[in-house]
Amino acid sequence: MNKAAFVSFLRHLLFLLIILKFINGIAMIFQSENCRDMFDKQSLLPLNSKAPILKIDFTVDFLYSLTNSIGFLLMLLSASGLVGAICLNSRPLIIFASGLGFLHMAPIEATSARVFDYLINSFDVLILKDVEKLFVSTNGFINYTIDPDDIVGYNALWDMPYEEGWHSRAIGTKASHEFVDFTQITQECCGFIGRPFWEIPIPRSCCPDEYSDEKCVLQVAYSKTCENEYDNFRQCTAGLRNESCVFAIISAVAGVVSLYLSYMRKKYPEGNYADYSSSDEESGVTDLF
Repeated sequence: MNKAAFVSFLRHLLFLLIILKFINGIAMIFQSENCRDMFDKQSLLPLNSKAPILKIDFTVDFLYSLTNSIGFLLMLLSASGLVGAICLNSRPLIIFASGLGFLHMAPIEATSARVFDYLINSFDVLILKDVEKLFVSTNGFINYTIDPDDIVGYNALWDMPYEEGWHSRAIGTKASHEFVDFTQITQECCGFIGRPFWEIPIPRSCCPDEYSDEKCVLQVAYSKTCENEYDNFRQCTAGLRNESCVFAIISAVAGVVSLYLSYMRKKYPEGNYADYSSSDEESGVTDLF
């Protein structure tokens, strides 16, 4: 492959990389906002959590706002890189500046991927474990495991006394019951891992408000698990982590290609990329680098 063909290939490759980076910038903005909304709207932090809630809220807002800024910066770099690639003959400095920008963005995106990984691991302890402990603290063991298919035997347990939406076999305090009720009502879920989680008859908060009976039964209880919303938030954040990691590599490649094309344009200012031959190299053009 001669230089003309190689440079032409790199130019087309740069167009593709720049388009990918522009899409990457847009995706990061929308996905970070989506993750933040998931965290804010679904009350993922349990009310009895010992975690530093204000610090966690600040961390989430800061990280996802920073991700938005990175997304906007990627879009601006991609736009300038596209202009430079189109006007390579007359605007080599633009593509040179874009190349430097992409090289700087590569470690930033790689660092972001690592930060999101730390965030996921930390939240697994600060949020998921707390939610699980909250549910377990109210779940009385009666040597009876709920079988979703055993509706008759399940409903027979309702002969026991029942107060404030909780069966008398439930354990824990009134406050812990209210915390679980809050989680199940706001997230429209039932049980930490679903309805079979409850070894006691399921709390009234497992059923929607439209259900008129005082006692909540398995047939009409929410089917969604109470760890589902956290799993969605976790997957959203993990997607940002993976995206940052992959596109950090693309940023590095785009930066190297941009700088090389700028170098070739500077070295051979009279060269024609459409018809670039060895005669250009022998024309005695001064190497400006």
